[in-house]
Amino acid sequence: MGHEHIAILLLDRAADPDTHCGGYGSALQVALMLDSAPVVHHLVEKGANPNLNSGQYGTALQIAAERGNVEATVDLLLRAGAYLQPRECGMALELAAYSGNQGMIRTLLENGLDVDSSCRGHYETALWMAASQGHAGIVRLLLPRAPASGISNHFLGLASEWAAKRRHYDIVTLLGLGSKE
Repeated sequence: MGHEHIAILLLDRAADPDTHCGGYGSALQVALMLDSAPVVHHLVEKGANPNLNSGQYGTALQIAAERGNVEATVDLLLRAGAYLQPRECGMALELAAYSGNQGMIRTLLENGLDVDSSCRGHYETALWMAASQGHAGIVRLLLPRAPASGISNHFLGLASEWAAKRRHYDIVTLLGLGSKE
């Protein structure tokens, strides 16, 4: 018997779907970290709370965005009531931008996530993250939706500066702030 089978069996026998798994968070958060789609689906069916932020990895939506879990998983979490703007620290868009997951960005935006969302204490917007990591497709997707403040970071400077330092000259040009000369 595999771990997925045991987890599903326990859930079918009335195990609490919001069981806390030590420093890893809830069972849903762990299942997402392990890319265990069958367990994720079963946990959601059994009423797991997608908004718990009890572990070191953030909410279920943040984990799915960062790990690049398929867009269907994000849709499942949203249907289960995942907050697009979590009450604590919501960086799903920023994490997806950092990891270069354009499909995830589209899914989050189509479901109403504010492109200008950022977390208290964190100054990186999704546009800044994508630009500094060299994800030109995501920069193109976010740029028309982002306010001018989205290309700057209070501590680290302009996204175009980071893009230039990392030799992402196409992004420097996209941001309209010069070329590689």
